Amino acid sequence: MTTYKYARVERERRFLVRRLPDEVQQQADFTRIVDSYLTNTRLRLRRMESPEGELLECKLGQKYPVVAEDLERIVTTNIYLDESEYAILAALPGTRLCKRRYAYCFAEQRFSLDVFEELFEGLMICEIEIAEKSTAALTLPAFVDREITQDMQFTGGELANMSNEEIRELITTM
Repeated sequence: MTTYKYARVERERRFLVRRLPDEVQQQADFTRIVDSYLTNTRLRLRRMESPEGELLECKLGQKYPVVAEDLERIVTTNIYLDESEYAILAALPGTRLCKRRYAYCFAEQRFSLDVFEELFEGLMICEIEIAEKSTAALTLPAFVDREITQDMQFTGGELANMSNEEIRELITTM
């Protein structure tokens, strides 16, 4: 296996969500994420905020598959930024995606539930990071619909590049 000096390999699986469980809908604790996918790059500028709008973290990241055809194993690199560095990079052209991220524990597993906002309202994705060498079976909550791990159109970079018409079609055909 290749080693990456400044990056780490994540192994994650992603699923569409039919509806949020009641306990998540009533949950006031989430992280608001504002991503800007910088035009003509693989770079993502991320701002993370509390529900009250307090800045939690800013970072510049890059994600790409270890092997082009396998979206389960992703190389991730992050540079953590202060607010002034973030502001400078936020002036670059890019496409914005906003979502609320909720933590959800089920069957001793920690999932992230992303509820998209704005143009992507109605899109909800559940993901779980899996240990690289894990062979344990994954137990899924009942609200999970279908796996989209290998479906490129549900990656942030692809979503950010969709036209308004493509977004409406995606949301209505899920």
